[in-house]
Amino acid sequence: MPWNNGTPGNGAGILNTGNLALTNSTITNNGTIFSGGGIYNTGTLTVVGCTIAGNTASTDGPGNGGGIDNENNGTLTLINSTIANNATPNGLGSGMAVGSGTVTITDTTISGNSGGPYDGIYIAAGTVNLANSIVSGNGGLRIFRATIPIMVGTSWVM
Repeated sequence: MPWNNGTPGNGAGILNTGNLALTNSTITNNGTIFSGGGIYNTGTLTVVGCTIAGNTASTDGPGNGGGIDNENNGTLTLINSTIANNATPNGLGSGMAVGSGTVTITDTTISGNSGGPYDGIYIAAGTVNLANSIVSGNGGLRIFRATIPIMVGTSWVM
């Protein structure tokens, strides 16, 4: 797994192209001019009890997912985690961007993300399942869905 902290590639904190499980970890203060300030996922990623905060994507060019960007049919599972205070000054999805694949979010808070027009979760394609989670206090739109389904159950979207 390549680590690209502060470099101009995707995934400044973590670039996952395989299988990865993160537990009780903090991904913070990473930046890239492209996508995935904190994490860029194209593989299978499980995140449990983690904080993804203070990361920035698209600092000098187009890029999405200040906290996390899920692309190329990646599979992402977030459980009991926090995605907060991430930014995309020139892109979409300051908290999270979903370009494709399947994302399941459970017992997770997405809050305080700002800097782009769609700051909570930006969904271009793929499937997103949101359960018992909070998406609140983000700048811009909380959740933007282009044309794909999003399943929301027992979650607060404010």
